[in-house]
Amino acid sequence: MRTAALRRLAAKPGTGKFTCPLRLCLRLAVCTLLLASCTPYRTPAPEVLPPALPAAPPAPTLDFLGAVHLPSGSDHAGTRVGGLSALAWEARTGEWLALSDDRSEHAPARLYTLSIGLGDDGRFGDDDVAVTGVTTLTDADGRPYAVGTVDPEGLAVTAGGTLLVSSEGIHDLGRPPFVQEHGRDGAHRRAFAVPERFHQGPAGAAPRGVRNNQGFEALSLAPGGGTLWAGAEGPLVQDGDEPGLGVGAFARIVRFDAVSGRPLAEHLYPLDPLPVGSWPPEGLEINGLVELLALGGDDLLALERAYVAGRGTWLRVYRVSVAGADDVSGIDALAELPDDAPPPRPVEKHLVADLANLGLPLFNTEAMALGPELPDGRRLLVLVSDDNFTPLVPTQLLAFAVDPAALPTAPPPRAIPSTIAEVQGAAHTTPLAGRRVVVEGTVTAVARDGFWLQDPRGDGDPATSEGVFVATWGSGVAAPAPGDHLRVTGRAMERGRGGAALSLTSLAVGTPSGEPDGAVALVAAGEGLVPGPVRLGAGTGTDTACPPGPAIDDDRLRRFEPFSDGADFWESLEGMRLSLAAPTVVGPTSRFGEIVLVAEGCVSAPRTVHGGLLLRPGDDNPERLVAAGRLAGRAPSLAVGDRFATPLVGVLDFDFDDYRLQAEAWPEVVRGAARPQRVAPAAAGAFAAATFNVENLSARDGDRKFASLAESLVDGLGSPALVALQEVQDDSGGADDGTVAADATLARLVAAVEAAGGPRYEAVEIAPENNLDGGRPGGNIRTAFLYDPAVVELVRRGAGGPQDGVAVERGPDGVRLTLSPGRVAPNAAAWERSRKPLAAEFHVGGAAGRTLFAVNLHLGSKGGDDALFAAVQPPRRPTEVKRNEQARLVADFAAGLLAADPEAWVLVLGDLNEFPFRPPVQRFREAGLVDLMDGLPVAERYTYVYEGNAQVLDHVLVSAALADAVVGTEVAHRNADFPVGERSSDHDPVVVGFRLP
Repeated sequence: MRTAALRRLAAKPGTGKFTCPLRLCLRLAVCTLLLASCTPYRTPAPEVLPPALPAAPPAPTLDFLGAVHLPSGSDHAGTRVGGLSALAWEARTGEWLALSDDRSEHAPARLYTLSIGLGDDGRFGDDDVAVTGVTTLTDADGRPYAVGTVDPEGLAVTAGGTLLVSSEGIHDLGRPPFVQEHGRDGAHRRAFAVPERFHQGPAGAAPRGVRNNQGFEALSLAPGGGTLWAGAEGPLVQDGDEPGLGVGAFARIVRFDAVSGRPLAEHLYPLDPLPVGSWPPEGLEINGLVELLALGGDDLLALERAYVAGRGTWLRVYRVSVAGADDVSGIDALAELPDDAPPPRPVEKHLVADLANLGLPLFNTEAMALGPELPDGRRLLVLVSDDNFTPLVPTQLLAFAVDPAALPTAPPPRAIPSTIAEVQGAAHTTPLAGRRVVVEGTVTAVARDGFWLQDPRGDGDPATSEGVFVATWGSGVAAPAPGDHLRVTGRAMERGRGGAALSLTSLAVGTPSGEPDGAVALVAAGEGLVPGPVRLGAGTGTDTACPPGPAIDDDRLRRFEPFSDGADFWESLEGMRLSLAAPTVVGPTSRFGEIVLVAEGCVSAPRTVHGGLLLRPGDDNPERLVAAGRLAGRAPSLAVGDRFATPLVGVLDFDFDDYRLQAEAWPEVVRGAARPQRVAPAAAGAFAAATFNVENLSARDGDRKFASLAESLVDGLGSPALVALQEVQDDSGGADDGTVAADATLARLVAAVEAAGGPRYEAVEIAPENNLDGGRPGGNIRTAFLYDPAVVELVRRGAGGPQDGVAVERGPDGVRLTLSPGRVAPNAAAWERSRKPLAAEFHVGGAAGRTLFAVNLHLGSKGGDDALFAAVQPPRRPTEVKRNEQARLVADFAAGLLAADPEAWVLVLGDLNEFPFRPPVQRFREAGLVDLMDGLPVAERYTYVYEGNAQVLDHVLVSAALADAVVGTEVAHRNADFPVGERSSDHDPVVVGFRLP
């Protein structure tokens, strides 16, 4: 994660020309300025603006001369010509050299000699390129590089004719990046001193160094030969995340002394955000620095390439100035900068050309080099693509004429006159991604980093939204007022996490570093909030609507159907002003100050006892809507069933995998009937057992947490004789200090229960080995039992450790466990970095009683599954595979007990992190266990509320013989429905009463 200092670096004006996060459509050659009838936004401003005078056309930046494609699979001297990732022109011989990034898989690592020229007409055509030779590179031992030992990516030629070569390394094979010098015959001569921070680091250490396929992709020798520049394609692992939707990143450029091979300095290069997400989702998404071209002094050209699967390739040429950039060689990890540290200043970059404007298909271009002087005094500039040895993909060469000494920054291209509906499109992503557009609309709301704009007229198509978020990023654009009518010129883009996540369509008029990248002009001030909000819910008029149900999406997002699919319905309103009729809370106030609501009359699901929405197979309740406080501040502290007395009005946003209504203000609250529920103590002749997830409890928690849990156990649950606890951390909590014992944690809980009038419980658990049971690093989360020795007796047998598995055996008194307590199959692969189930043998009912075999389990979490509102539909559940295998292991253990004794009392309980209708729970039913949650009234069947969906995660499963002794099952709804600060945990406990034998 980036620190606050690094975030400031990406958001603070005056920290270098981190230009335009999505400068993807800046003009390549002659273009005219749009912005007719627009002036920069000021307050006050004239009501009507005079038309602007036409601007003189600017000088061209790069003069395109043509493109040549080498056919896929071309051969030369018995080698496959491909993977061309670096290019250099040798003035001494007039030859072009092209480096292949072959890892010695198709032929030994090598470079080719090319003949490149122009035709008699001065254009670049198919007859102007030929492969004339090949040279094999050899390692320090004089042998051709072995397969998988090198990934050649950068190339420069010295005045003496030797070759400087960079390898980006092969991170996944532990091969570090390097910069080396080779003779013109390919023989290894020496290695440069690459800083250790670019290396992977020792095994077992925290990840660091260059990412796989993102090492030294760029290499250039300065005129005069004294300085060698090497650029990493992407950010170092310890420098933060890769570029994402609406989020840039920082790669490092290293300045080497070309004579000694020593590094002299490092500078940050700001990488542009991605313009759009991949399709299908989770395809390759990358943007990186792929080539540098030293112009002299502190000036360079940079080639930046973005590739988004299913969307295309973007190529941009920037002029880069290192003058004024901070040397960051003393900063090993940007992500570890203190929050109060001044952010380092990156290099300045100014767009020279966006090759999207060529109108040609663009390929994986990675090489750029200046060639000989042309008759008019300009130089030949050639770019080459890497075909990745992919069949049917050509190697593309692009030729330009350029004057390196007089490269102006490209002017903005002509903006496309558009409507907001055209920017949004009838889809989840903008059809104009990366394009500069100009739209008009009325401001409906203003946030710190931008504002929402809505077209008061609309296009009459209910499938297209009439609203959009305009991102300013503190770029100096004055904040407008709600009701102002504006003309906005900006870049259409998507913001989000990428991968399988949906994104937010927006317009960018600024960059993350605070640079302007558009224009905002006032057309008319203060017209009022026009139009009014779209009204959702019953009884609000003729223009009412409710989200369709029950599907989030029923066609894998192949069709955009807002009248039948929940995700498409909300997307068709993204950015617009909405009004929810008398909404009811179905998800309580979270620690982020958000609530989940449903408009009156828009509910299709069965309601819970407190008025929530039950999650069911095939119905994910798409009518739910998160209400957030980006405009109005944190929501009031609300429980499920509370409602607002009047409609809630706001603008529809998308963030953190959910559509969010950014409320303008919080209306008056009408409190519902939710009160913490209580379970009566076990009657005479019975005992009670409970399961309770205590939400990361540790001895470091305050007295209030322990007192609240004690109150729940004593007053809420009637002091069950046996309690299965989940999420018990070690005594140091989240501190990763080697502590594994939870003695103090459990002792505090036992003391708090006794102080609250409960029994003097005894605790039993098996401490895990440090950091082997998953969860928060250093937390060492585990399961534990509390038991009342006056009612149940723990049978202690053996002294099992954290890796010792319990088994079933027949003893002198019948079936028993080899270890009590013991862990079930702790060494199975399914439990890797996951809490292991705890089994124990108890005796209940005194001398004439029975043995109770209890298993306390906490299956793997759902973290890593797709969100409900995801770009993959139906959402994928990769974590279920692990839970299914974990459930099988425990179910097999229970089945083994029942095979040895069909009348055995077997109790399996805990947080299964799974719904009753999913396969992992079915595993237990197949083993002969009964899920007591199935017998509860429908409105009671939930133990957890996630994003407004009430669901069963905690289960109590019993053998048939024990099921005959059940006298009652209850969920104590005293946590899940209540806001943070008014509950002891995020799970509701489950209590079951049994007759004593």
